[in-house]
Amino acid sequence: MLCCGCRYRVRLFGTDEEAATEEYMLPGSQTKYAVRSVKGRGLHPGDEFKAAVAYRHRSDAAEEGGGWQRDSGPVAFQTHPALAEWRVKPQVKSVTEEEASIKWSSPPVPDTRGWEYYVKVTDGETKEDMIVSKPRVKLTSFGGQPLQLGQHLRVTVESRLKVDADDEDGGWGHRSSEVHVRLPEPEVPVEPVDMNHQPTVKALEENLADIVVGWDAVPNADPSKIE
Repeated sequence: MLCCGCRYRVRLFGTDEEAATEEYMLPGSQTKYAVRSVKGRGLHPGDEFKAAVAYRHRSDAAEEGGGWQRDSGPVAFQTHPALAEWRVKPQVKSVTEEEASIKWSSPPVPDTRGWEYYVKVTDGETKEDMIVSKPRVKLTSFGGQPLQLGQHLRVTVESRLKVDADDEDGGWGHRSSEVHVRLPEPEVPVEPVDMNHQPTVKALEENLADIVVGWDAVPNADPSKIE
């Protein structure tokens, strides 16, 4: 149960510092805090810091030490160094006449539940985008219409932590290379072979000692099957 009459104090420490470099007061209804910088410096992949949390009842604010209780003590944290070079790598897994399935690997972090993905689709003229929570997407339409035979689409994917949604550029990053989705080409209708065709024979070349005779081919027939 959340403590509505309480407040939390979050203190941040540099890796080699015993005294807190900054602290934040949070309401009792809030039990998490996104740390994006320490000592005024934005965090980067592989950065380390420590955080400590304590709480108090509002009525204890005037007591010695501000009334803070049950201090957790500094706990070490490190941003994921593996994300420094990681990029989304979408792959086209299947394409049919009606849909295309695209998948990619999740970020190399212990818990991927807080991540989401920004999928951009274009045919060179029209653009569409969507946000998905799973590392996959199934395309069944584009431009308000079902996918069409012969259609060629290009797809890119970015990712972010959901808590970074208020950051610059929406917190999106780790942009993928462009992948191509090509739907099957429409079948060209095959005209039936005219089995009643009567060849027209004529002279193609006339010389003193020979004549080259030619005739028209059977319409719509495979030459390899005519004899």
